[in-house]
Amino acid sequence: MSFDGSFSPPASLRRLLNRCPALLSDPTLSSLHQNCNSCSELVLDDLVEALADPFLHPEYTIPIVGCFRPVCERIASRATDKLRAAESLNSDNDTSIEDEIGEDTRVLDFYLRRGRGLSGSVPST
Repeated sequence: MSFDGSFSPPASLRRLLNRCPALLSDPTLSSLHQNCNSCSELVLDDLVEALADPFLHPEYTIPIVGCFRPVCERIASRATDKLRAAESLNSDNDTSIEDEIGEDTRVLDFYLRRGRGLSGSVPST
């Protein structure tokens, strides 16, 4: 998957979680991390799905890209699909996402649970 063929999803997940230990609070990522320690293979589709929400969080976007560069396009695509599926993405509130979301890794769920949208919008295809 990478230029030299050395991409390893379990190793990349361990690297990300070492870099961003707060992501261990996400039950899906924590479960994948525990399972990848006991086996050599990690289902890449499950990992892409689990990383799509934290990818939207400003604190985690760059670390995810750095650790998962070979599959970054898939992660971004899945995150975009989730944004498109949300009912409302517009917000009139000027409060930045960093001010409100804190450590919550599920950005989209965080705002939708509160009946709020995200600032900006996603272009339709």
